[in-house]
Amino acid sequence: GELAINADSVKIHEKGKLLSNAYRKGNAGTIRINASHLYLANAEISSSSMREGVAGGVQLDLVEHLVLAQGARVSVSSSQADGGDIRVSTDGEVRLSGSELTASAAGDGGSVRLLGSGNVFMTEGTVSAEAGQDGGNIEISSPDTLVLQSSDLVANAIQGDGGNISIMAEGFLPSRESVISASSEFGLEGSI
Repeated sequence: GELAINADSVKIHEKGKLLSNAYRKGNAGTIRINASHLYLANAEISSSSMREGVAGGVQLDLVEHLVLAQGARVSVSSSQADGGDIRVSTDGEVRLSGSELTASAAGDGGSVRLLGSGNVFMTEGTVSAEAGQDGGNIEISSPDTLVLQSSDLVANAIQGDGGNISIMAEGFLPSRESVISASSEFGLEGSI
């Protein structure tokens, strides 16, 4: 099913969770949040399939900004099938501090897409689309500036080919400690 939230402000913290999981047969659901801003601290938004169903999706449509802090996690995952997609759309600021956006799968990977014209700041953050087969894709499109401080963009694979990482930004400032990788253990590397 689908879990939809329409609000001015959404704050989830202190180990709070917003989940749409499938524990038996069937696919995981989709989580949609339409809000002015979303703040997660030490909290989780997740759509996961624990069996043969595919992962669901997470769609965040935000007017002003997204803040993930203190180990916050937005994830889609499938333990036996293909991955789902995470899409963040905002013209406001995006900040990831010690937090992650992850799309993982045993099969082919899903995608993580950050869309909008605001600045994106990552400090010890991770955006990943990893998979057992073909890696997923990461797209960061149209921000004024993308800043990576000790942060990772990873679209790796094991059996299949690595995924693709696309960055289209006015300014791109990665630190030396940051990692951008689309590799594969047994297949071809993806493109960056």
